[in-house]
Amino acid sequence: MTVNQYVDALNKARQELDDLLIQRAEMDGRISQLEVTINGLAALCDPTDYYQGTPHPPLDASAGITDAIRMVLNQSHTAMTAPQIRDALLDMGYDTSRYASILTVIHNTIKRMNDQGEIFIVQNSGRFVGWRYRTAPPPPGDNDLPNPFGRTLGEMLKEPQTPLERFKQAHKAKTAGEQLRDLNAIRERHKQK
Repeated sequence: MTVNQYVDALNKARQELDDLLIQRAEMDGRISQLEVTINGLAALCDPTDYYQGTPHPPLDASAGITDAIRMVLNQSHTAMTAPQIRDALLDMGYDTSRYASILTVIHNTIKRMNDQGEIFIVQNSGRFVGWRYRTAPPPPGDNDLPNPFGRTLGEMLKEPQTPLERFKQAHKAKTAGEQLRDLNAIRERHKQK
């Protein structure tokens, strides 16, 4: 293949990727909107339904607030706000009477869990929706591991960006010189094989 054919193939692949990322960004936005709508409507219809119909099991009396919040967020299929977390804790039979202001305690606990990477903030069009539990929290000390994309694991696991921000970040334009350098590197790798 000639360099022009590589450039044409690269441009076609980038265009297809751009189209697919735009579609995915639109779908992510719509999914976030639907989750908020479902939570709002379900809360009006049936209080057990806004937890996706899964009643929370009773919590051990000795469980701390962090473990209780962790259980609530882990079982929820959508993002939850602090009042929703409080309501779920009460539904589980968690004793909140030992706290003067349970919402303050929940907010402080959530902030700590977020700082530790255990949960993350969900936003829709830059608007706060709630918090979600990470299904696989990063092991301690993995924030400095390099990856093939040039970012550390810690940078990749930070608070998710809006779909538009992810799209813009993924499609920073390369100069013609950078494109040619990349093509030459690909060509050299193929020659070595």
